[in-house]
Amino acid sequence: MILKQILSLINDTTHALSEPNSEHCCVCDAELKTGGVKFNKLLTKSTFNLNQQFKNMRSDMICSHCAVFFGRESWQAYCDRNNQDPHFPKVGEKKQSVANWFFFSHYFAKGEHRIVKKRQDWREYLCNPPKPPFCFVLSTMCKKHLIFKAEMAYSQTNYPIRFEEKIIYINVVDFKTCLDAFEELYNQGLSKASIKTGEYNSSALLKVDRAILHENDSLMQKYRLNNPDYLEICEFIGAKTCTTT
Repeated sequence: MILKQILSLINDTTHALSEPNSEHCCVCDAELKTGGVKFNKLLTKSTFNLNQQFKNMRSDMICSHCAVFFGRESWQAYCDRNNQDPHFPKVGEKKQSVANWFFFSHYFAKGEHRIVKKRQDWREYLCNPPKPPFCFVLSTMCKKHLIFKAEMAYSQTNYPIRFEEKIIYINVVDFKTCLDAFEELYNQGLSKASIKTGEYNSSALLKVDRAILHENDSLMQKYRLNNPDYLEICEFIGAKTCTTT
């Protein structure tokens, strides 16, 4: 029922697609009390590569709430009624085209939905999450439907996020420690991939302050062993700190 929870959280005025009936939604398995529509009117199941993770594979119906998150027309309608921009970011003078849910990451909180187009925005969101409940969906490739596999968060200090194919639990204090150390090494000129794995380029190491390397890589070693998921997130959202002279 996560999709219905999200729509309730952000106060979306979801439109009923038909009269209530006793059939069940293929995505969430709920009875179609708010009506529904045939799933293949939104997407073709045979070409939708995540349908094996739906709650009711025997049904060919989708409820009014879940339907909001599937299909370009549903996305466009949602954006229109919630004053959101449905387009891809503008590139030069090219005409903007309509996107879809899975092309972005998403921040859902009380009365608020942010379509996250800049990955570095997650640095602030993850370290300073909103008052719960909230729901965070981070997509690195922006090619998959992930929202229906998300989880609602009910704590600001320990909470789940959907990060591609994983649910990762974030302890804010611990994660911030990891991110700070990761970005300190990134500021020194080391690549994100090498910080994640510990396989540093020898020539790059010659330019790094020894004390900074020792202090922060010691922390990275612990996360590589005990919580490599944090390092995947840091690789995705980490940024260099601007310095002035």
